[in-house]
This record gives sequence, C-alpha cells and structure tokens, in this order.
Amino acid sequence: MSPKRVKVTKHMMKEDKLVTTTFKFTEYVQKHSREFLIAGAGVVVVIFIVLFVISSNKSRNQKAAELLGKARVELESGEFQIATTDLQTIWRSYKGTNAAQEALYLLGNAYYYSKDYDQALRYFQEFVSKYPKVAPLLLSGAYSGIGDCHMQKKEYAQAAESYLQAAGKITDDFVIPNLLLSAAQSYSYANQLDKAKELYERIITKYPNSKVVTQARLELAEISAQKG
Repeated sequence: MSPKRVKVTKHMMKEDKLVTTTFKFTEYVQKHSREFLIAGAGVVVVIFIVLFVISSNKSRNQKAAELLGKARVELESGEFQIATTDLQTIWRSYKGTNAAQEALYLLGNAYYYSKDYDQALRYFQEFVSKYPKVAPLLLSGAYSGIGDCHMQKKEYAQAAESYLQAAGKITDDFVIPNLLLSAAQSYSYANQLDKAKELYERIITKYPNSKVVTQARLELAEISAQKG
C-alpha cells in the first residue's frame, strides 16, 4: 500500500518558499560576505558624512552669527568701514544663513551712513529682490532705505515711489504716516504738487492723531498758496 500523499496547502507552499529563499539568501551572503562588509562600511561612511555636514552647518551658522554681532557693534560705534568689511564677509562666505540675510540689509545701512549712496541703493535693492517675503517691517525698512538713497541723489520722484512702497508693506499706523509724509515731500521737491497734496490730505484725514499731521497741514497750506 502506497503511503498516503500529503496534500500540499498554500500555507505549506509559502513556508517552503520562505525556507528556500532564506537558504538561498544565506548562501548568497556567505559567498559575497566581502561585498556585504564593504556595503556596511559604506553605510557607516554615509552616516559619518551626514553627521559631519550637520556639525559643519551648525559651526558655520555660529561663526556667521558671531561675526554679525561684531558688525552690529561696529555700526553702532560709527565704524562703518570696518563694519562694511565684516558684513561683506558674511554675505559672501555664509550665504544661506540668517546672518547673511541680515548682513545684506545692514550693508545698505552701512554704505548709506558712509555716504556712498550708490552702493547703499544697490544693496537695499538686492535685499528686496532676494527676500520679498521677509518680515514686513524689515522689507518696509529696505524700501525706505531705497527712498532715502534716491533723496540724497536728488531723484525725488523715485524717492516718493519707494516711500509709498515702504508704506504699502506694513499696517503700522505709527510708521505709515511718516512714510507718507516723506513721499509727499519728495513729490513736492519733484514739483508734482497734485500728488503731494493728495498724500498730505490722506495723512490729515486717515491719521488725524499722528505726530506728523501738523507738518502735513502746514505743507498742504504752502501748496495751496503756491497754486493760488
């Protein structure tokens, strides 16, 4: 009597395949143990590189922040030339860091206080171009810096437009009237009296409690007298 045949179930087939696969894999590892050791070493190297990059970035950010702190002190002390050198180093050597972003903004200020208005204008314009989504007050400050540079260069209409851009970036009712006043005065210098008049009237109507409202009334009266 022939032995009873065992019915091969799907579960048994899976187990058999698993055993076969495991055996084959074990055999493969044994034959290629050197390659697996090398691969393992490669993983270790990759991990080491990642940790090194993280550590380097941390060190890089720290160095940039330290140099930025030094440059801030130099600016406050009126050492504009030294500050400019340090800020240039941050901007050129530490791109991608928060310190580099602020350094670009401060370069505009440093050159402005050094009375190099062309360079100041260049850096303020580069800042608003590269960082259009930066904090509104900082962006407004850069546009205001552009306006100040144009004023110094006697480019009054361009100055007015820049001050208006600065005002449009913020919602601060304390700062906006000052920027509108600067824009109105710039239009007056450019002999665009209708535009100046409109801005003076906006200050008086919309910001009646502003500290510059009295100045706006006086200058509006002067324009009215000129126009007869």
